[in-house]
Amino acid sequence: MILTDHFQTNKFSNKDQYDAFVSNIGIFFDVKQDPHKDKTGNHFIADMKSYFLNEVVLIKSKIEAQYFFRNKQMISRSSIDHILIQVFSKGWTSNLKTKDELCKGRKLIVIDTSQPWQAYNPDFENYTLVIPRRTLFNSIGDPHIFHGKILDCDRNPMADILYKYVYSLGESIEKTQSSLASTICRATQEIVKAALKQELFFDQNNHIEMKFTVHNDEYLTPVKLMIKEYIEKNLHDPQLSVNSISKNMGVSRSQLYRLFPKSEGGIMSYARSTRLRKAYLMLTDSNNNHLSIGEIAYKCGFENESSFSRSFKNHFSLQPREARYTQYMNPRLKTEQNHWHNWIYKL
Repeated sequence: MILTDHFQTNKFSNKDQYDAFVSNIGIFFDVKQDPHKDKTGNHFIADMKSYFLNEVVLIKSKIEAQYFFRNKQMISRSSIDHILIQVFSKGWTSNLKTKDELCKGRKLIVIDTSQPWQAYNPDFENYTLVIPRRTLFNSIGDPHIFHGKILDCDRNPMADILYKYVYSLGESIEKTQSSLASTICRATQEIVKAALKQELFFDQNNHIEMKFTVHNDEYLTPVKLMIKEYIEKNLHDPQLSVNSISKNMGVSRSQLYRLFPKSEGGIMSYARSTRLRKAYLMLTDSNNNHLSIGEIAYKCGFENESSFSRSFKNHFSLQPREARYTQYMNPRLKTEQNHWHNWIYKL
């Protein structure tokens, strides 16, 4: 059978249920309970069943009303780079800024885990597809352009197919043999790509189509991924620069500027953000408590602690010492039922 992980709060005592949920959902979101919900007995209901399909994870959820957040700190802490596609069988999600009730009826919503997110969901039941960004690049460019996008089945025929497919998959997955995981994975990815490409077609008169044209170059996509990998492996080098990347990767400066345009911050902005994300993870990892902030800054390619602290504060809106302190604050219950976290990191 397909590899499955099942998290249920009813397996914990009332006082531990919400902390267990926070620990379980924390790979994707920081959460906060709806203050208007009845807390009688402190009983909290959350049921999440996850299915591993090689390069796709399907999650079936039933959760009480929650606020969901992803900010810069959360994005760095979780260190994942996936696209979430959700369909709701009960409830919906609401944008906290606009208060719009999204994804009601025959609609899907796309969430990019590399982007900030703030939403409120009343009591809900939904399916979530978790797909690594790299598997979508070749067909649709960088999926970040779809962040927060609603795919309406009445407008987009491929979204309608995806919507029905997700429900059908959710209903039949328990009976599916593990040998079919790869086949299901490929089929899921292709249907998702088709739905997103169809959405691009409808948006061809705005900036989304322009971005698609730039990123859909079959040569540029794998080269960009290799350059990102090179940058990540050489973050410790303070001499990392456009020239060094160009020389070691055999790519001209003009190609680098095309791959990492100014509209996205440029290549060195990407390198700096990656360094800061790595530093955040190191600061909040108790295994690095023996390292000073200056030592962590050096390991992440910063030449001195003062410039590192300034950059860190500008990026995360808190000092490095404050980030380090967060590992000691509000400890959450650790659960054994988080095998699916490992699946997400392996995608």
